[in-house]
Amino acid sequence: MAKTNWEKIKQEYITDNGATYKSLSKKYDVSFATLQEKARLEKWKDKRKKLQEKTIEKISETTAEAIAKDYENICEKAREELNALMELNTQIRLGFTAKDQWAEKRVSTCIDNVTKIIAQMEKLRYPEHDKQTQEITVVMPQKLKEFSE
Repeated sequence: MAKTNWEKIKQEYITDNGATYKSLSKKYDVSFATLQEKARLEKWKDKRKKLQEKTIEKISETTAEAIAKDYENICEKAREELNALMELNTQIRLGFTAKDQWAEKRVSTCIDNVTKIIAQMEKLRYPEHDKQTQEITVVMPQKLKEFSE
């Protein structure tokens, strides 16, 4: 008779939210009562919960970092467009650029870009209005639904 690898069973229970004492006792051909008692004594449920909490925390940190990076990139685009508008305004005032169609088109393009940038910033500020973010808030909990159990 092969020796039971309790560490392997424990790790599978802790890391696989689909694993139950019953499924593991069948899979590894061990007594359900023995497995349940060992799990209770070694606090497998607490360890699973702690791992789940750490995972959720890491996902939250990663998401926050991604949003911060997106926000930083959007702010950089806004600064670039604002600088372009300020430069164009200076050139027009000093008479270096004629008030012609090119200047009007450039100003119009910059205004359109800044409007788009503001819309992007609003999506970061109010994620419930962003379809992609909605998918994240709906899909993630389905994948992690057993975290609360």
